[in-house]
Amino acid sequence: MRAKPHATLDELRRYAIARSLFKPTTLPAAIQRLGFVQADPIRAPARAQDLTLRQRVKDYRAGDLERRYARLNIEEDCFVNYGFVPREHLRLLHPRIASRGWDTKTAAQAAAIQAFVREQGSVHPKAVQAQFQLGQTRNAWGGSSNATTHLLDAMHYRGLLRVKRREQGQRIYEAVQHTEDEHSSPQQKALDLLRLILAKYAPLPARSLSQLCSMTRYGAPQLQAEVKK
Repeated sequence: MRAKPHATLDELRRYAIARSLFKPTTLPAAIQRLGFVQADPIRAPARAQDLTLRQRVKDYRAGDLERRYARLNIEEDCFVNYGFVPREHLRLLHPRIASRGWDTKTAAQAAAIQAFVREQGSVHPKAVQAQFQLGQTRNAWGGSSNATTHLLDAMHYRGLLRVKRREQGQRIYEAVQHTEDEHSSPQQKALDLLRLILAKYAPLPARSLSQLCSMTRYGAPQLQAEVKK
């Protein structure tokens, strides 16, 4: 039996375009089909989320994703990078175990902030800053950053807070608690992560797939042993 010939470059090109640039649909349907929409605050020439969605959502206008975010079944969170994911995929990303733990002081501050946010219902970072006044901290680039903002980002990453909505670009947080999906093993979750990558980025070279798999250490560090298998 003769082996099936490999696809030509032209066939592969047509296949990739058909998979990615599908017929414009609704915003929820487009996000569901993509599985993940990368976010980027840089506005020139346009933000990544708007560049992605304007070609795939009928009558999409810049900023529609953020304006409708609170009414959509999606979350701002981390996958291979930061962006928007359908809420159903959170079971693959949380509970997220950060690669670097907190010291006792930071853990206590985070617990106090989470209790404050839960009591308030939803909060602007400025309200947290006014309440706790944590001062400044050194950021990853060696400069100085607002310690409250830095800790809120870390709490969001660890799944202690979620983005409820945005006001003039600022995240409005609310408290959240993620539970373990006991119906799926770590091996199954890692396989589902791989399927999500393929659904989003295929067709792609094996080297690119390997790189994307390694980038899941950002969104799912707790599954890296299984992903590497």
